[in-house]
Amino acid sequence: MTCVLYNGTRGSVIVDRKDFRDGIIADIDEAARFVKRNMRTAEKIKNRYRTDINEYPLEAVKEALVNAVSHRDWNQRGGHVTVSMKPGEMTVVSPGGLPEGVTLRNIDRISIRRNPQICELLQRAGLAERVGSGIKKMRTICSDEGCQPPALEADQHYFQVAFSSHPKTKNSA
Repeated sequence: MTCVLYNGTRGSVIVDRKDFRDGIIADIDEAARFVKRNMRTAEKIKNRYRTDINEYPLEAVKEALVNAVSHRDWNQRGGHVTVSMKPGEMTVVSPGGLPEGVTLRNIDRISIRRNPQICELLQRAGLAERVGSGIKKMRTICSDEGCQPPALEADQHYFQVAFSSHPKTKNSA
């Protein structure tokens, strides 16, 4: 898994990059820490108490990372899960398109485990449910936190989940 932070929206200047190769579970945790470390936060004060508002909902980001690892096409040589952060957007890209029978239209209703043993491992680790609820979960978390739902994109070579910045963090540079 590779995580990259770009300076600017064109994605040509890298200001932070980490490659993780410590195992599936460790890589998911490290990638989530990379996102948390590099995202902006805003603050909300209510009844004299300060609450941080994260640029991206961390629980939804972690769900995207779990899905990227569990559903990626491990036979695609040279591919790896990539997390890219630019001002206003964060993407998680996984090698391999959607499994046969799954489309962007039916992804909320159809679940096909491309890698059943990895899904089993992630369930035992408490990171997945193995019931095909990941996309719905990401959308619900984003909605609950006042963010846009993640944008999904796919072709036969990749699957991408794109998160937009929380509206309260967009203008904080």
